[in-house]
Amino acid sequence: MAYCVHCGVELEKGTPACPLCNTPVIDPAELGFPPPRPLYPEDKPAGIPKLSRRVILILTSLLILIPSFVTLVCDLSLMGGVTWSAYVLGAAAGIVGGLAVLLYANPLRAFGKVLVLGAIWSLYSFFVEYWMHRELRFPFALPFVVYGTLMIALLCLVGRLMRKNPRPLLLVALFFLLAGGFCVLIECQINLAYSIIPRALWSVYPAGTAILLAGVFVTIDRSTTLKANLKKKLFI
Repeated sequence: MAYCVHCGVELEKGTPACPLCNTPVIDPAELGFPPPRPLYPEDKPAGIPKLSRRVILILTSLLILIPSFVTLVCDLSLMGGVTWSAYVLGAAAGIVGGLAVLLYANPLRAFGKVLVLGAIWSLYSFFVEYWMHRELRFPFALPFVVYGTLMIALLCLVGRLMRKNPRPLLLVALFFLLAGGFCVLIECQINLAYSIIPRALWSVYPAGTAILLAGVFVTIDRSTTLKANLKKKLFI
């Protein structure tokens, strides 16, 4: 709908002039004005160049190994030998080795890489135990490393199997169940290490909460109506 720019009278389509004040009706396109300039430049800025895996590994290794070397120097100057700095050096070697696995072990699937990382940190737990007692013992942290490794590997495997039919809520439910089991494992390991009564006490509460949360996510996953309502509430 068009209106007269002078008196505001409504104009019919094709009217050459305003019927009230005779103001000519002009189409701006007929005046030959140049097209307006775009608000933003048409040329896209060049993207940030991606770093190669080799550069990432070298930079990360330097960031980790330089403080580790400083730790070693401090240990040698204060203690006259390698004592507590051995733990830092072992952890640094484990981090660099794990990063190399993540960057270069392309043939391995995600769960395969997790298993290799778990093996690296299992060796580190054996190293810590040996360095503390100067004899090879069963590491206190080994069950946690093994369980955490298997937990993450299982989540990666289940997520891969669900690629064609993604069900993230079931994956979250599985995570809570495994996390509840991890709490029970922590208490059992502490009880065994310190000869406490071998039964679950405090771990029942987080494990029970995790089971309830897992049940909630499974219920939501099985109910199409409930999922639709939650998507509306959460603006998903």
